[in-house]
Amino acid sequence: MNWSDLIRSSFGCLTLLSSLIVPVWSVYVHRAPDLPSPNSSTRELLDLKQKASNMLTPVSFNTSGPRPVPSIPPPAIQHFSLRRADNLDLFIDKREFEDRLFPIREEFVRNLGSCWCESHSSVSRFIFRPSVRFRSLSSGETLASYECANSQTEFHSGE
Repeated sequence: MNWSDLIRSSFGCLTLLSSLIVPVWSVYVHRAPDLPSPNSSTRELLDLKQKASNMLTPVSFNTSGPRPVPSIPPPAIQHFSLRRADNLDLFIDKREFEDRLFPIREEFVRNLGSCWCESHSSVSRFIFRPSVRFRSLSSGETLASYECANSQTEFHSGE
């Protein structure tokens, strides 16, 4: 067996292996947010809840104007749910979330999403592509999401 035969057979094996791995990885990454995590660590959730409460301070707008605008607290997180592949679901009251001005909602989603994503390695962020979904406590619908791999915030309409 010469080198060219070895390279051709190696290339064929690599092609076959990648044709099996890529579809399995793709299905797992897309289905993982819907699957509960088998090792939901209560300690990890409590640490995140503590970080979230420290990070989420009321936001004030136009405090230098003639009439200061009162501080507006961000929506309260009612429940956490760890999902597979480092995904996280945060359950909040839909009405409380939508009653806030858009800049407050956007900052809320971005801050909590980046806090969760920064607690995971960059390898995990690009291989598993975790996200944080902000879901309605009453209906379970997704109100907003934050993608770790590209730091993208997305808002979902309920219509």
